[in-house]
Amino acid sequence: MNQQDERDFDEERANQALMTEEHDDVFDQDAEPKADWYFTFGVGHKLISVCDDVAVSTHQVGISLKGRYVKINGTYDEARLEMCRRWGNAWASQYSEDRFPELVAKYQYVELTGLV
Repeated sequence: MNQQDERDFDEERANQALMTEEHDDVFDQDAEPKADWYFTFGVGHKLISVCDDVAVSTHQVGISLKGRYVKINGTYDEARLEMCRRWGNAWASQYSEDRFPELVAKYQYVELTGLV
């Protein structure tokens, strides 16, 4: 690559970076706000192992998670990714904070605390 090609290449990269920054600003303006998201567990879900970053007494391992939920703050996608990071696919549903109170009243869900 000669010097002119290198300058053209550098200019092209600079233009791409500028365009990316401009697009990032647009995306930031339309970014989904963070909120609390609620994740429930189903009948067959049990606490069968404990991650290194979770402190829990051994008598809690093996408990059924039916009727329990965890709350994670973030955008829809951020919260879902965090739930998958923590629990894999061992959970049932994701609910918004607008809808979840009616489900707690109907099904008497209990928050799972001290584990995540």
